[in-house]
Amino acid sequence: MVIVTKTLTDMLSRLGKVQKLDQQVLELDSDRRTDCLLKIEATIKNYGGYNPAPVLRAVENIFDHATAQDLGTAFIFDRFVCENGLVCRIWDAGEGFDFRGVQKSGDYGEGFKEYNEPGFEVSFEGLGNIINIFYQKAG
Repeated sequence: MVIVTKTLTDMLSRLGKVQKLDQQVLELDSDRRTDCLLKIEATIKNYGGYNPAPVLRAVENIFDHATAQDLGTAFIFDRFVCENGLVCRIWDAGEGFDFRGVQKSGDYGEGFKEYNEPGFEVSFEGLGNIINIFYQKAG
């Protein structure tokens, strides 16, 4: 895992030719959590067979930390394909978290274990409510 301080634009600018695949606007509805996760998992596996765990962990965090006010709102799941792999962006309207403090302390905790595999680059933006995950193409 490499956690970087790059915006999505920075990340995409060095990856060669980039094409936005699509954008999914998904409802933050606890009754449909499993359906939402299965849909995202299938989408990622369908394109290049990438490991969906890092993206699923990010989406699970959205559900885990949602307040009653957040329920019924939407979060966004964008995917970009490039010559070197796949970039996924997940963002919501939640409070986020102090990713700069976590990076500075090096205390990543349990939530970051899914990102601790080679071939990933992770960046956060905004208030920590936007995560970009770059899957490096194997080979």
